Amino acid sequence: MKKKLIETAFPLKEVSEHSKGEKSISNGHISSLHRWPARRPLAASRAVLIASLLDDPEDASEEMKAEYAKVTGQKFPVEQRKELCNMITKITKWKTENNPELEIFKSLILKTYNGVPPKLIDPFSGGGSIPLEAMRLGCEVTANDYNPVAVFILKCTLEYPQKFYGKQFPLPDLGLESDKGESQMQLHNSSGKMGDLADHVELWGKWVLEQTKKEIGEFYPEVDGKKTVAYLWARTVPCQDPNCGATIPLLKTLILCDKKDKLRALRLKPNKDTKIVEFEPYTPKDKSDIGKPIMSSANAQCPFCGTIVKTDYIKECGFNNLLKEQMTCAIYQNNYDKEYRIPEKIETDTIEYVKDKLNEIKNKISFSIPNESFPYAGTPLTSTFFKVSLYGLKTYSDLFTDRQLLSIMTFIKYGMIAKEQIEDHKYNHEWINSIYNYLILTINKLIDYNSTICFWRTSVEGTSSTFSRYALPITWDFIELNPFSESIACYKDQLYSIINVLRNLQIKNDYTPKILNQSATDLDLKNYDFCGVTDPPYYDAINYADISDFFYVWLKRMLVNTELEYLTNTELSPKEKELVVSLKNQKHIEALKGERLSKTEYEKGMALAFQKQSEILVEGGIFVVVFANKEPNAWETLVTALIKANFTITASLPIDTEKGGGLRNFNQSALSTSIWMVCRKRAKDAGKGKHVQVIKEMKERITDRLHYFWDEGVRGPDFVWSAIGPALESYSRYEFVKRPDGKEFTVSEFLKEVRRMVTDFALGAILHKESTEGVDAWTSYYLMHRYNFGYDAAPAGECILLSQAYGLDLKELADNNYGILAKSSSNYTLKPYNTRKNDKLGESHVSGLLPLIDMLHRIMVVWKSGDTKKLSEYVTNNNLIQNEIFWKIGQSILEMCDTAKEKEEKTLLESIVSWGKNKEFEKQNSGDQGNLF
Repeated sequence: MKKKLIETAFPLKEVSEHSKGEKSISNGHISSLHRWPARRPLAASRAVLIASLLDDPEDASEEMKAEYAKVTGQKFPVEQRKELCNMITKITKWKTENNPELEIFKSLILKTYNGVPPKLIDPFSGGGSIPLEAMRLGCEVTANDYNPVAVFILKCTLEYPQKFYGKQFPLPDLGLESDKGESQMQLHNSSGKMGDLADHVELWGKWVLEQTKKEIGEFYPEVDGKKTVAYLWARTVPCQDPNCGATIPLLKTLILCDKKDKLRALRLKPNKDTKIVEFEPYTPKDKSDIGKPIMSSANAQCPFCGTIVKTDYIKECGFNNLLKEQMTCAIYQNNYDKEYRIPEKIETDTIEYVKDKLNEIKNKISFSIPNESFPYAGTPLTSTFFKVSLYGLKTYSDLFTDRQLLSIMTFIKYGMIAKEQIEDHKYNHEWINSIYNYLILTINKLIDYNSTICFWRTSVEGTSSTFSRYALPITWDFIELNPFSESIACYKDQLYSIINVLRNLQIKNDYTPKILNQSATDLDLKNYDFCGVTDPPYYDAINYADISDFFYVWLKRMLVNTELEYLTNTELSPKEKELVVSLKNQKHIEALKGERLSKTEYEKGMALAFQKQSEILVEGGIFVVVFANKEPNAWETLVTALIKANFTITASLPIDTEKGGGLRNFNQSALSTSIWMVCRKRAKDAGKGKHVQVIKEMKERITDRLHYFWDEGVRGPDFVWSAIGPALESYSRYEFVKRPDGKEFTVSEFLKEVRRMVTDFALGAILHKESTEGVDAWTSYYLMHRYNFGYDAAPAGECILLSQAYGLDLKELADNNYGILAKSSSNYTLKPYNTRKNDKLGESHVSGLLPLIDMLHRIMVVWKSGDTKKLSEYVTNNNLIQNEIFWKIGQSILEMCDTAKEKEEKTLLESIVSWGKNKEFEKQNSGDQGNLF
């Protein structure tokens, strides 16, 4: 079986940089088409595909060796690998996909497969990054996903652009009003001109906007000739004190804008006559000039009588239909800037008439407004994902104001009318469906930015989306956009973002991709050369189906009487076969009593899905699995599933895919690095492995890879998981690994040994290649945590991973009396030496453990106190002068100190370490410990 390039060489650092850089790009990137969780970067997908499809130069056929020599200009495999990696680097940066190197790689890949394009399937395609890049490389692509929203996205990302590559059709005259300077084309004067798919989507998208604005534009009135961009709202409850009778706006912040050169805020003006709080936008002198918000944590204080309103009462108000909303401020466009004003009477009066208009239109749309109930009512998932339901919000329509519902329903109405109009203009069936589905995408994007979950981002004067994190939390102060404005995620912005992506998706490929909507466990396919680079569900990190339901309920209304209506024939998206550790569908909730699916059920499902991929692959085919989760259980489950499905893991690549800062894509379970594991079918006669031999082989293989990953700058938990692939080569080549006593050496046990070895390697690097023998587990953990996070808060998942590597219980590490960690929410922070107040610090724990870090902290406390007698006794009694590793640890921590933030600690350690080295030198030369000072 020939080795692939990815199993010998890969431009890891460069691809990681390009992948991270891609996260900042929105214009033209497929992430701008529609929201989908955990979409893989195009750079990483492209690079991994190329390296997986090409044979390694040393193992290639004679014909391919000649091609490599010709293309790279190099004679020998080592240099050829290096040059191929350089060429990959040149086409993984954004906007380099059309560089000449891509055509060279397409040609090499075709020749590798003897002139027949390789067949690729991604069984968990999601947002489509991986199959899209496979299409660029000339592969025959099959993209599958169980989720109907994902399938809809895949159609728009892969199928329609490919079908319409190079095709044009006359643009009809729709009589659009002039919009000079706002379009790349003057489509209102385009009658008879030829246009591609993007041009036609733009034309009809503008028609929908124009018709919708004519019908409901009056509900977004201009004031003083200036367009209102958005409205800010606060949810309200009545004061709990019956003698007060006030309405309390639940504002979490009074800040409107806190840019570097611009500060705006709201001033509260409680009206004692009306018992309603009025608001006044103003320019504070500085932040100290801004008042306190009404909400603090989850409690509020009545601005009239001072009564504290607690969470339980607010929830009760929600269930009794007493949770209302009040407009607090209007945002308008002032030349090139945004400004703030009090809502005018015409704006507040307009709200009164919205409901009548909504009632008029909602019955004209199939299924009316989305009154589908949230799933999982009364289960643990309610408090994690559907937090809104804890406050009386029960249906998806409850996530929108009446005016938001009115605008969405009207856009849907004219989107459907546009479809009829398109038919009247003699477009063929494929043009009609494609154009209409991009109009649906535009409306869905608008919905994402116009719900009551969205909040005003004061630092940039912009709006969040509904899914700034993948949950439906309650928001107390929210933003409502004017969809007809020309800023802040308006309809026109959403339309052009889709058009820009569509123009970038023109790919010349002889094969139209096949899009499937099946469970990965049900696929019945054969003879694929490349069974995914696949991105499987993240254990329990993301509930894809629950996220997609927010869009699904709207798709159901827009796909009526279309060729894709079959995607939305259930109340909510199907969940029965969704492979996440989560709740099953509605009928199982009562039986499960709200428990998540067991690890065993999930593991069984993933093993079956991977077994299907094994059956689909030709002999020698490649299977690449992408995973990014820091929970040990998730990894054990994934690896066990792969091994049960007869795969051997031959390599792993830790590709850094997340830019620093900002909200992480999938909560605290997310690694910043995605681990791409390369798998092959295991030989049928693999047999059983022996524990001793497997561990020996693992150590030999892993040492080289650890040096490589460390030199590439991989650190922290990402470094721990990066070694999984190389380590598992020795383990996964066997069906079963047994211990000397004949019992199974489990995946869980194996991974624990791997994690310990990897962290010991990292610890040795931190200690300047000193032996880690003699370093206790607590001190090892301290050093690793300090090196990776300093005194910053570290996510619980990463701390769990490090603690498990040393066989430690995180609760003990955070013990109030002896612990080295302080817990806050879902994070852990190292305690500085001077905050460890226990009088017995530096003495044995109850278990008998006396960590070196405790002794060092004890010395630091005593040194600072100046008690030389106590210091002398402690050092002597614990034989520390001759303990070389103790002083190496002190030196390492000294080097980790931040000079600006930890100057006092650094100075103290410098003195102690210097003193320790001198005393050790004196002892070696005199045989006497001597005086301490």
